[in-house]
Amino acid sequence: DDARRVDAPALAGGWKGSEFAGRAFFACLDGDGAPALEDADLALLRQVFNPLLSDRREDVDRFVPPDASFDYVQKLRGLAKQEEVVLRQRKEHFFGGDFSLDDAGPLFPWHWASSFEIARDHAAAGQANSAERHGRLHERPDFKDAALLDHVLRLAPPVFDKVAEDGVRFRVYRLGALEVRTAQEPGGEEAVGAVFSACAPAEGGGSPREPGGPGVDADERIVKVVEYVERVHRGAP
Repeated sequence: DDARRVDAPALAGGWKGSEFAGRAFFACLDGDGAPALEDADLALLRQVFNPLLSDRREDVDRFVPPDASFDYVQKLRGLAKQEEVVLRQRKEHFFGGDFSLDDAGPLFPWHWASSFEIARDHAAAGQANSAERHGRLHERPDFKDAALLDHVLRLAPPVFDKVAEDGVRFRVYRLGALEVRTAQEPGGEEAVGAVFSACAPAEGGGSPREPGGPGVDADERIVKVVEYVERVHRGAP
C-alpha cells in the first residue's frame, strides 16, 4: 500500500557505497584516491577522523564508514560545531589577559594540570607566573606584527610549551618586560597571537617604560639586535 510506505531517509553524506570502504575511505580523505567528496563532507570527515584524535585508520580494510543518513550526519555536524567553538574559546582564553601559566583552566587538556605542578617545582624564580612577577599585564597589539619578534623568538626559549590533543602547540616567551604568546597548528607556522607588557605603555603608544628608567619615543624603531657571548677562561676564579 503506497499510503503506508515509509520512504528511506535521504542521504546527507556523499560517502555511501562500497567504494568508500576500508583503505579507500582514508585515501579519499588524504586526497590520494577516488572517488572525490564534496568540500563540506571532506571537511567534516577530516575533522571527525583527525589522526591525532582517532585511531580508526588502524582498522584498515575492516573499516566501515559512518552512517550517511540525514539524521546521523546532522548530529556529526552539530558535534563538530561544538568542538570548533571550544577550540576557538581555548585560543581566545590563551591570548587573553586572564590566562595563567600555572592553571590553564577547563578549556585545556586535563593532563596539563599535573605537569604544571612538576614544572612549578623545578622552575627558577624568574619563571614564576607573570601575574605574580609583574602584576597586571598590559596588552600590546602594536607589537604583534613586529618583524623583530620573529628573530627574537628564535633566540629566547619558551617558558611555556604545551601541545593540545588536536596537535595545536601553545607557547609563551618572556623577553624582558614583554610576554609573547603564540600558537602553531599541526603542519603550520608558529603565529604570534598576543603580546603583553609588564609595564604600562608610554604616552603616545610608544614602547613600555620601566618605572624610573629611560623611555622610548613612539617614533623610535629598533634597527639592530646584537647578541654578546662572554668567554670564560679555564682556571678563572
